[in-house]
Amino acid sequence: MPDKINDRVNWYLLRSIDTTLEFSSNNLMLYTKMGPIVLITGMKPYELKNMKDAQIRKRGAIITAQKLMNPFVNEFVFITRPNEAWSKYAISESQDRKITADLERKTKTAKNLNTLCTSYSDFLLQERKKSNLEDLGRK
Repeated sequence: MPDKINDRVNWYLLRSIDTTLEFSSNNLMLYTKMGPIVLITGMKPYELKNMKDAQIRKRGAIITAQKLMNPFVNEFVFITRPNEAWSKYAISESQDRKITADLERKTKTAKNLNTLCTSYSDFLLQERKKSNLEDLGRK
């Protein structure tokens, strides 16, 4: 796992809605995220390097098992943007209690609730990061 990965990256990647422009000296892209679906539109260059496998064409089928091989895109999608989004996230204690109560109520009726799976994935990520830190402390 990259050091800078957010503890709640799964929640962001699977459940959030987001859109922004991202740029560097060599790239400009429009990033649109709707739940687990991400659309990346290359603007400079028009075709982003190493993204052919993820490209949507006018004819043919969309390949769902895609490889993201562009370091600029990977860093943005998996690290930069989730960290930016969570840094701006704030809810009141009252709203947090309502969300928690709603989740507790739903866990009694739904075994495969996506929200619970996402939260559990983030919990496992946090535990793995703790374990890695403890291992580093022992060395």
